[in-house]
Amino acid sequence: QTVDLQAPRRRASMVEVLIETNGPPMSGVIRIPGSPASNFDTGRGKTVVDLINASANGAAPQITSVEVRFTRTMPGQSFLVIPLGYKD
Repeated sequence: QTVDLQAPRRRASMVEVLIETNGPPMSGVIRIPGSPASNFDTGRGKTVVDLINASANGAAPQITSVEVRFTRTMPGQSFLVIPLGYKD
């Protein structure tokens, strides 16, 4: 599932995101499109993940969205992905 980030578009080598869920823990993988994925587990409802912005030509493209694939969920759960900061 692709999630558009509600922040100004920015070129950066890394973005730190907060994943927040309701209900039981959720786990899965998250990535910036075209970059390596990172595993996550929300534990008690929140986790922070640093995502690397990789590109084949070496120039970091603008970060506009992330891709999330859940491996553990319960029916009726929802989630938010919130960008906390960018690193060059």
